Amino acid sequence: MSTKIYNGFRFKQPNLMVIYNQLLTFQDVVKKASARHAQTLAAELATSVFDGRCVGRPVPWDKNCDAPPIAEAWAHIQQENREIEQTKIRNPSYDFHCEVTVIPASRRTTLGIYWCEMRNLARLFCEQPWFIDYHYQNQADRPKNITAREWKKRQKAWDEAIGDHPPALRGFTMTLLDRFSLYSAVAGDVMPFVPTWKTRVAAVSIEEGFREWTTQQMTSPGAVWFEYRHYLQTDEGKKHEKWVAKEVRAKLKRRLTGKDLYGDYK
Repeated sequence: MSTKIYNGFRFKQPNLMVIYNQLLTFQDVVKKASARHAQTLAAELATSVFDGRCVGRPVPWDKNCDAPPIAEAWAHIQQENREIEQTKIRNPSYDFHCEVTVIPASRRTTLGIYWCEMRNLARLFCEQPWFIDYHYQNQADRPKNITAREWKKRQKAWDEAIGDHPPALRGFTMTLLDRFSLYSAVAGDVMPFVPTWKTRVAAVSIEEGFREWTTQQMTSPGAVWFEYRHYLQTDEGKKHEKWVAKEVRAKLKRRLTGKDLYGDYK
């Protein structure tokens, strides 16, 4: 049987009541981290909408050019979440769902698995003092920093805890964050998270430069992206890149205000 438990861990304190309180406390940490991520994402999307309108090339998901950029950004986030729900294909950029499955393995051992796509939340799990990394997989070589004895111990623990059953059927799962938590997070002010002027110019320039170049080449954009990246390393490409950036800087608004992104709602 192939076992792949990449996000497995063992609670230092196996008592379920203690674990429940630890997860409740950790939930507040997760919500704050996800709120910052959501506001950063909304700010980046709203800015790309505003900048796309400035250069006369709206982003593909800017469906209503009369709507405030933040409204279009929010609609795009909602659409991405609907697709995740419908297709069950998780997208790290938009998937805020975060759960922990707690598996009482024995009187002295309680195992767990965390499920989340956001890397910053995964790092938060690893920083918590109340659990020990206990990942295991048998389809690859044992990590060099784990002894053979310890690896065998993990194998036995996981086999006895879940066997060939889905983890959720061998314990209980607690939702720390869902897509509805995202909605309240995005409702906060995104202005402190607006990308810098340099970042905005670079993002629009690469898109504008690529469109300009593919038009000259009269070819399909998807087929020549890597060729274009190589072109930018040449002397001619570097001149082209500087020229495009100059054109973009002349069209973009340097300092964005709340009214730019929120319209009359700000």
